[in-house]
Amino acid sequence: MGFYNFKPVDDDADISFLKLLKFLRVLRFARIIRLIVTGTGAARQQVGQNKRRYQKDGFDLDLTYITDKCIAMSFPSEGRQAMFRNPMTEVSRFLKTKHSGKFYVYNLCAERGYEGHWFDNQNGRVFVDDHNVPKLDELVEWGVEAKKWTDKGDDYVISVHCKGGKGRTGTFIASWLLITDFCPSADVALRHFGERRTDESKGTAFQGVETPSQSRYVNYYEAILRSGWPKRKRISIDAFTIQNISPIGRGNGRCIYFTIVNFKKVVLEAAVLGEQGCTVALDRQNDRCTIHLKTPLVVKDDVKFMFYSSEKSVPRNYEDCAFYFWIHTAFMPASGHLTLQRHELDNPHKSKTWKHFTDGFSCTIHAKILDN
Repeated sequence: MGFYNFKPVDDDADISFLKLLKFLRVLRFARIIRLIVTGTGAARQQVGQNKRRYQKDGFDLDLTYITDKCIAMSFPSEGRQAMFRNPMTEVSRFLKTKHSGKFYVYNLCAERGYEGHWFDNQNGRVFVDDHNVPKLDELVEWGVEAKKWTDKGDDYVISVHCKGGKGRTGTFIASWLLITDFCPSADVALRHFGERRTDESKGTAFQGVETPSQSRYVNYYEAILRSGWPKRKRISIDAFTIQNISPIGRGNGRCIYFTIVNFKKVVLEAAVLGEQGCTVALDRQNDRCTIHLKTPLVVKDDVKFMFYSSEKSVPRNYEDCAFYFWIHTAFMPASGHLTLQRHELDNPHKSKTWKHFTDGFSCTIHAKILDN
């Protein structure tokens, strides 16, 4: 559609910063290549950063026991990828040696799979995009299935992975920690996963769940375990309010365009510039803008919101957008108004973006609750 072809505003400082980031990435890649030449084990440790590794009994894997019955690991790879990540042959040998016949492997990657024979067909898959969440129904169903397996006996284990064994993996394992009563709350489960996955002797980077939408879904999961599903409902979205708009582009909201996804389909694409599907009202005194949809949008269950800026100075990170987030409409407040603060929005939660997403930045959904 036409509104994706905005001409960005030049910002020499930000362009220089982006060039520096690209240069640093090239240096890191060159370092990894050098490590491959000198030894693939060193290359894998570089890619795995300070994730806790299993280095015993002749194994050296990016693999962590979160509990005695639950393993987190990075993707078991073949071919060239095996030089950077866990070799499939070694992961298979590890599980068959340590947990013969009593392991089950879950692949959470939507982007890649493998043949089941590596794990004697004791494996399953949930399709989840990187830096995103599963459908909440799938997470709930998976928790029941995973618990059923580990309840078979004290020596039955699950091994869960995505690509790096961090965000998506942590979302699912934290949910398993809740359904098995290993942890009393979502916050404790998320913290336990992060503490176990992080090897502080190798670095300070936190290797737990950091994407706010993923943490939100673990909290949804806890609420369902404790009180059952809330009433499933549709909502009719009328508008969004963005607080602290002045550092975003020219500060008037006109650079904003957005996409909404429901049931894995794009249900709305709109842009403030040219009033394509929406209009904007600017409140400079309170430093906010409200974007009104020309036609209310009805959605239900898992909904993804992606907000972009046509201004080149506004940072883009995951999903190549300024900020994004997932919600489930069953948990929409009765008022129809849901405000997500900076730390609850994907991308603005990162401190490197705070020049533009300042303290107090938020996005509010304005909607009506509909009867089904």
